[in-house]
Amino acid sequence: STVATPRLGFLDNADLNSFNYTNPQSPEYLRLGRTPRTTMTPAIILKHGKPLLVLGSSGSERVVPTMVAVISAFADRNLGPCEAAAAPRAA
Repeated sequence: STVATPRLGFLDNADLNSFNYTNPQSPEYLRLGRTPRTTMTPAIILKHGKPLLVLGSSGSERVVPTMVAVISAFADRNLGPCEAAAAPRAA
């Protein structure tokens, strides 16, 4: 997507393909106010209410464990943002 919400500073994604358009009984069926399930994980880590770390990941089902590993390396092992992202992870 190349659509950005004014004053927020990031591009919106095109995740409408996560909805089901044919089966009204599906929990993923497109309806008013429905948010699709997704593993997209843009994250802003705050410290004392101020942004400390902004990160995200690609990779389908590996997104969530990757984000946990990077945040843990940053917070628990005191690695810098680049070092936390580059740190080895168990597969």
